[in-house]
Amino acid sequence: MVSSELEARENSETKEKYGHCLSYILPTTGDHEVHWPSPSELYKQLCDGTSLNNGSKIYWFHRKGRGNAYFIFPKAISIAWINECQYWRWISIEIFGKKIDVAELVKVRWLDVRVRIKEYMLSAGVTYELLCHLLLKSCASGWHEPINFGLTLPNGTKFVNSESLECKPRDVWFTIKVEEFKIGDKHGCLNAKEYEFSMYNHNQHWKSGLIFKSFEIRPKQPCCKS
Repeated sequence: MVSSELEARENSETKEKYGHCLSYILPTTGDHEVHWPSPSELYKQLCDGTSLNNGSKIYWFHRKGRGNAYFIFPKAISIAWINECQYWRWISIEIFGKKIDVAELVKVRWLDVRVRIKEYMLSAGVTYELLCHLLLKSCASGWHEPINFGLTLPNGTKFVNSESLECKPRDVWFTIKVEEFKIGDKHGCLNAKEYEFSMYNHNQHWKSGLIFKSFEIRPKQPCCKS
């Protein structure tokens, strides 16, 4: 009994060396369990990525940025009218060798996509980049007016990056950088503060032909010194 408790404590301490609050994050693993028979094997698994919440998120440890990183897919995101087939439909694509459901916009006027993430899931003291991954089909239309890509901090401060997608290439994935933000140097694993990420346009013209793949939250890589 004493031996097993000691082993569990050592496993927990080992996990925390490779990511923030992993003992709270990893129990939600969906597709497979993360094992740590040795620090080197654990490190490789975390860097390769782990599915969370039945594949609706992927967690990985960002080597260069030294912090937690995530892809958040549409199944874990609030999307207005997502269950109305005349407005949206689900399609499956392969990401990291796995089939992931992403959201294809058929047509909509009120575009509103939002998700929140707890602060404890992000590494303390790390500067993050928030990215949005999209594709416009060749038949896409209605993207001449700016789309708002937003970040709301726990204190209510909002950042909005407005971009027209009209000139973006068709039938290829592209990335919109929403904002950079820094996590405080210290925060506990029971921290309930939240960050909200969003993509929206509430103008009354029809928009169509967009595929929304994910939000990505990753540590900003340090600049290389010449």
